[in-house]
Amino acid sequence: ANNTTGLTITGNFIGYTDDDPLTPGAANNIGSNGINVIDSAGANVSGNFVTNTVGDGIFIDPSPNAVVNGNTISNTGLNGVNVVASDSATITNNNISWTGLNGIKVDGGSNHYISSNDISWTTQDGINVRNFGTAWIAYNDIDYTGDDGIETVDGDFVSIYDNDVYGAGFYGDNADWRGADGIHVRRVEGLIIPPTDGEEGGEET
Repeated sequence: ANNTTGLTITGNFIGYTDDDPLTPGAANNIGSNGINVIDSAGANVSGNFVTNTVGDGIFIDPSPNAVVNGNTISNTGLNGVNVVASDSATITNNNISWTGLNGIKVDGGSNHYISSNDISWTTQDGINVRNFGTAWIAYNDIDYTGDDGIETVDGDFVSIYDNDVYGAGFYGDNADWRGADGIHVRRVEGLIIPPTDGEEGGEET
């Protein structure tokens, strides 16, 4: 999709030979990205099944106010979801597994909300957000990543809370089990990780 305001992409089976029963096609049968959204403000990409891509499962650039919700993404050559230079991205309730790079990557923009995603078996980070203004990352379940569970780099403010991270750095040929973190924050001016389960928490700036 290109230069379309308010488009909806929903209910598609990409990289599958059949949807009943759900049958994946051959590896890398999608030569680039599964879903590609360019210059399309307010795009809603929801309820799609994407597998076996050479590129990203879902790629968005630059399209403000995009919603990526309830998609099932697996076996991607690059990222599961990749949002570039787009303000106010909402990425929620996606099931993402077996990615060549990150489960979710957001590069640029501000006011991002990344919540309630189930992410596993990623070659790099489960969630990677960089070069951003503000971001909220909450209620995500992240298992078995090649690097950090959640990494944020070069931002103004991030709030990270109520995420479950297990097995960071324990997946893939280049797994960084000695250096991988559950949550890794670098060069972010404002950070809030609220207390959970009675533990002490607070704010760092």
